[in-house]
Amino acid sequence: MGKDFKLQLGMEFTSTKEFKEVIQEYALLNGRALKFKKNDAKRVRVTCQGSCEFVALCSRVGKTNTFRLKTLVDKHMCNKVFNNKNARSSWVAEKVVDKVRGSSKTKLSEIIVEIQSKYSASISIHTAFNALKKTKNIMEGTAKEQYANLRRYLAEMLRASNHNTCKLQIERPQGSLQPIFQRLYMCFEGSKKGFLQGCRPFIGVDGCHLKTKYGGVLLVAVGRDANDQYFPLAFAVVESETKDSWKFLLELLLDDIGDVRTHRWVFMSDQQKGLLPVFDELLHGVEHRFCLRHLYNNFKKKFGAGLMMKTLMHGAANATFAGAHREKMEQIKAIYKEAYDWLEAIPKQAWCRSAFSFYPKCYVLMNNISEAFNSTILEARDKPIITMFEWIRSYLMCRAASHREKFTRYEGVVMPKIRRRLDKEIESSDNWFPKLSGEMILEVTHINLVEKFIVDLNKHTCTCNFWDLVGIPCRHAVASIFHKGFNLVDYVADCYKREAYHRYYNHMISPINGQNMWPKVEQEPLLPPIFKRRAGRPLKLRRREPDEPTDKVTKLKRVYTSTMCSKCHQYGHNARGCRIDRAPNPSVELPTNVYNMFFL
Repeated sequence: MGKDFKLQLGMEFTSTKEFKEVIQEYALLNGRALKFKKNDAKRVRVTCQGSCEFVALCSRVGKTNTFRLKTLVDKHMCNKVFNNKNARSSWVAEKVVDKVRGSSKTKLSEIIVEIQSKYSASISIHTAFNALKKTKNIMEGTAKEQYANLRRYLAEMLRASNHNTCKLQIERPQGSLQPIFQRLYMCFEGSKKGFLQGCRPFIGVDGCHLKTKYGGVLLVAVGRDANDQYFPLAFAVVESETKDSWKFLLELLLDDIGDVRTHRWVFMSDQQKGLLPVFDELLHGVEHRFCLRHLYNNFKKKFGAGLMMKTLMHGAANATFAGAHREKMEQIKAIYKEAYDWLEAIPKQAWCRSAFSFYPKCYVLMNNISEAFNSTILEARDKPIITMFEWIRSYLMCRAASHREKFTRYEGVVMPKIRRRLDKEIESSDNWFPKLSGEMILEVTHINLVEKFIVDLNKHTCTCNFWDLVGIPCRHAVASIFHKGFNLVDYVADCYKREAYHRYYNHMISPINGQNMWPKVEQEPLLPPIFKRRAGRPLKLRRREPDEPTDKVTKLKRVYTSTMCSKCHQYGHNARGCRIDRAPNPSVELPTNVYNMFFL
């Protein structure tokens, strides 16, 4: 319906609602302020709010369900009205829904321009904002509708593949009341089989907040593929990060991939709320590594830290053999005994490469791979529950298909990211000189004649432990392999090779039908979680660390140091506010830079 549309006497409609929609469209196309003088189930009379002669009467034709425009005086003497009350947010949403569907980041200004270009009407920024929210309900259905259809969606997921895992947990305040959604776990068959048949036994777990009205947290478990990229494994929507919610995810995950003793799984986390007690209870004795970035943040809050302490702590964590680790720890001890004791109390296998097991062939110190996946699905985290899971499923399905296509074009034996890492070791091997000790055992000496390591080519080991930890020959091993004239690629672990990559992505994520073809279910529809509005405006962006710059920042925020009491040597107050008697001075005088917060 364009601006050339004209009302015509005798036009017929199926209902009074349809006639009123046409009148609303006519009023906004021509900039007229119309009002309904008579509006009931049998007839509708419309006049102009001004003193014009305009009148339109539509009423039922006999006893039929047809309504006809029986009276029409289409004359206007009044001025056009651009701030038209008929331009409601629900009407605007219907007009711009196609534009919003084509662009996920439609601006409010674009909606205003869209309406002004097609109609003789102008809308406020508030109306455009409400219209944008309503377009999401039109496209995706309301959140309540999606929770009500959740059982049908899960039935369709199981119809597509009975090896998909979908576990729903509900709560019912009373037996006679409708059930309320509590938690949902999902693991796709393709992800499960790909992980078990090719991935290293290393799993990163993390959580990210959902940005919908009903809140919640999305817990994820992520592996690493042959190209050292993330391999999403399982997901769970829960109410919050608690011991019970993490137990819900990990119990179901282990049911899907097998127990820890058989597969020797290694986990990495950010030490989220409630997670450590679950590992003690459910996975006692499993190798659980801590993300070094989050560990350092805790260290910094407790001891103030600084550039020197950060460098030493990272050096102790990065050291691949015990001697280098002890050297860094002794330096920390000489500077700050309390910080040294705090680090020593943490199990070394949780944060030190020198204590990591060799089996998983992964020596990463950061849980970046899980956080990278959370960043990828950022667009989905503000959508209703079914739309969010469909976004993730569709993304993983297309990603697996894309990786299979790339596999057919790639001709190398070792995957590209691993090849680049191997090239760095080749470049660094120039300063190392091997000497034969046995047929396949070599002593490798640095050009400075101080550093020296032993390489065993038969066992694929080096006393620096890098080769053992990662599965990629270190610079000492590279020098030895070249000295013997062997093929370097033959000494790279199989988990990084082309065949392993094929095993990861050889299993597809099953496609599903549209909502109109989902199976019918007999269970009661679910209600959404109880909505609890928090004080203040909801946050849309992650709160960054003070020393973490954004992309467009030109100046860092000021970071205030924490005051240390000269009596008790604790942070948070000075000597004047201290409640205890003066303590003896520490035996080691602390340098000033220990108390300065680190920022660049």
